[in-house]
Amino acid sequence: MRRREILVLPIAALAACSRRRDDREVRVLAMPYLFMSPLYLAHENGYFDQEGLQVQIESNTSSSTSIPLLAGGKADAAFYSINPAFINAVARGARVRIVAGRQFNAPECAPDRRLLGSRAAFPEGFTDFRQLKGKRLGISQHASPIAFNMDACLKAGGLTRGDIRIVLVRENEGAAMLLSGTLDVLISTSEEVHLTRLRDSVVLGPSVVDALPGYMYSYIVFGQRFLDRDFAGGVGFLRAFLRGARDFADGKNPRFLLDFVDKNGLDPETPNRLCRYTVARDGRIPLPDIQRFLDWCILHKHCPESVKAADLVDTRFVQRSGAASPDATKPL
Repeated sequence: MRRREILVLPIAALAACSRRRDDREVRVLAMPYLFMSPLYLAHENGYFDQEGLQVQIESNTSSSTSIPLLAGGKADAAFYSINPAFINAVARGARVRIVAGRQFNAPECAPDRRLLGSRAAFPEGFTDFRQLKGKRLGISQHASPIAFNMDACLKAGGLTRGDIRIVLVRENEGAAMLLSGTLDVLISTSEEVHLTRLRDSVVLGPSVVDALPGYMYSYIVFGQRFLDRDFAGGVGFLRAFLRGARDFADGKNPRFLLDFVDKNGLDPETPNRLCRYTVARDGRIPLPDIQRFLDWCILHKHCPESVKAADLVDTRFVQRSGAASPDATKPL
């Protein structure tokens, strides 16, 4: 079978497209992040082709826009962190479910998920969550995974939201505010290029990993097609992706990663420095982690109390793919 080229289309074009699709064609929504490399490795190495699937990767920067596309059959799979929008969509009956775990907080990768402090706020260093007391901490929104991380960090330091000042900031504003001293703390992830560039200009603090060790924070989500009409296709997609995930965890790089580094002006050595222990090699779905986030959402009234972790997942695909095992997140 001849391999198709990856198509990167605007999300609006995907939503508007109404032509009948080939049964082999799979539309995938993925944010343009470094750790989407397993998906691109699976594509570039022909793993999807071998499963009889022709994958189109659509550029998408918002999980909230992906949910209606998945539920409506205009997209088939997506990659993102669990969030209140997803939970509420499931509660309302949307045909979207978590089908595999993708990334977790690995202790080996703690430096990649550190809190970033302004030099004005932490002139003598930032080594303990207790130092957050009295500080201005920036998040993009209250109902978000970053806000969940914030609360976990506060709890680890024996603090509550009442001990800090929460500042709502736009993604492109936080870095400048931190450098100018008008904001004291941001929570960093290895995916945010604009924050990665700050690391030499700010004070590096403790890591989110210390507050949430082993926590699975990113998942693969399937929509209506795989859940209701094409189970075999969903199993094949997941099996191919997990092959790419294991390749990436073992040190292989897709062309996508090298192009991403070049396009964003990153250090050419970035691929060699990536900490890959965060990659869930076989897709295990940790229900306690999902329930922990769900309990947080219920506490802050972001979702209804009636939803349970098991309502959000469909384990059939990872079980049938032959990959899942009890030590899914155990580093090599």
